Amino acid sequence: MTKYLLVIISTLTLSNSVIAQEYYGKMPGQKLDWIFYYLGQNYVDSIDNNALADIAIQRIVEELDPFSSYQTKEQAEAQLNKDNGVSPVGPGLLFYMIDEKFPVITYINRGGPAETAGLKKGYIIDSINKNSTSGKTHDQITAMLNDTLYKELSIEYTDHNKSSYTTTIIKEYVPWFSVTSDYMIDEKTGYIKLQSFTKNTVQECGAAIDKLKGMGMQNLILDLRNNAGGVKDQSIALADEFLSGNKLINSSDGHNMEEELHHASDKGRFLEGKLVCLTDNYTASASEIFVSAIQEWDRGLLIGFPTFGKGLIQQSYKLGDGSTIRLTIGRYYTPMHRNIQKPVGDEWFRNLGITIPNGTPMHTLNLADSKFSQTKSRRKIMTGTGGVYPDIYFVAQSENKVALNKYNSKGYIYDFTTHFIHQNRQSILQKYPTADLFRADERYMVELSKYFTTYLIEKEVEEAKDPDFGVPRNILDLIRSWIASQLWDDSAYHQLVNVTDPTILKAIEVLTDGTYDRIIRP
Repeated sequence: MTKYLLVIISTLTLSNSVIAQEYYGKMPGQKLDWIFYYLGQNYVDSIDNNALADIAIQRIVEELDPFSSYQTKEQAEAQLNKDNGVSPVGPGLLFYMIDEKFPVITYINRGGPAETAGLKKGYIIDSINKNSTSGKTHDQITAMLNDTLYKELSIEYTDHNKSSYTTTIIKEYVPWFSVTSDYMIDEKTGYIKLQSFTKNTVQECGAAIDKLKGMGMQNLILDLRNNAGGVKDQSIALADEFLSGNKLINSSDGHNMEEELHHASDKGRFLEGKLVCLTDNYTASASEIFVSAIQEWDRGLLIGFPTFGKGLIQQSYKLGDGSTIRLTIGRYYTPMHRNIQKPVGDEWFRNLGITIPNGTPMHTLNLADSKFSQTKSRRKIMTGTGGVYPDIYFVAQSENKVALNKYNSKGYIYDFTTHFIHQNRQSILQKYPTADLFRADERYMVELSKYFTTYLIEKEVEEAKDPDFGVPRNILDLIRSWIASQLWDDSAYHQLVNVTDPTILKAIEVLTDGTYDRIIRP
């Protein structure tokens, strides 16, 4: 009997050993599996194993690094959509309630379902699937548009000529564009606003470059402020549009990952011509891959604030139910083999202990040589413990925003803008057929000031009744930008915002006063 018992124990031990070896997570994974087994079999109350698993995974990734994360099925799908350049399924429009009575369309997503259906800004939505919008609140109409029971929406609307029509919106994924603005600031200088890196970024940015070159562009201001990154491969491919000669753009390595080297070709769209990239502390990840390559190969100047400092690579892995674990799998390096990952709580820049005046070339700062490195052509640039440091430090000074915040918080500025456009759309477009013409007429600010003052008086704003009252310039700039957005498109909005954007004005100055040529030498 003892002999047979020893055989059984030996067999069970061997069996458990084999199971442990074949288990994906080996013994740690098996331990978690046993926990859920015992909970299901023996715990006194009923429990939600799925919820507990989510909690366990979230707690595990918290111990790793700031960028590893657990994503639910919905979050994983949203991440994939963003990388693919689309937003969630929807109608692709926004609206505003005029006098809280009727919804007027104020925004149409480019290439989205509403645009495909023929709807335009300024049209009034009269009914949705034969349900009148009259007497409905903004939230109620939003719910009608986003009702997941309906993929098709029958929309009755009133156009700019007060004629009524019916169209059908077929709800689909809404395009999410990387390039939100591209236009010529002056005869030689183009501007491109790049808000993210998706799988379509190079295609979009390339088309914008070709368009602007066709209009005479010799200098380019590429705005990467607030660009938190995205698809890494696209940032490398975009750098290739500006770099030539087999130059190293980026390298990366990691655990169970061979070193990858990415070099430029000779087929870029903008291999010559002056380039200025705008950065801030929200410029991150894929954006930093791009700007570091531009800076270290002396292909262009960076103006603004030090970047975020993210030099880690993430990859998503499916967990079987649609959820994913997004793990940091490697590090990427600049052409000078710098890893720009900033340590948690890093205060290196703040601890320099100096005040840097706006417009200061960083290489002129009287600091120890250890604070600097050299580019590929041995140009001096600041390097710290993480992030990419601009060639020219520039932070827009905060304006007096007391009045702006006051009127904005009460909704006066947007309410006035939307009413004003609704009442004057045709006359404005007749006077200014294009956003360029609207941008060029500074005299229109005087007229806007009068209209807005009258509006404030009607709203019983006491200071507006003072004969010496004047509308602050930053409020008029915002109104004019929103007018451009509702009359034309996102690009027009940036055209008007940029007219008085101090960083844009500094970039233009650097391109034209000889500063660029003094720092970037051929």
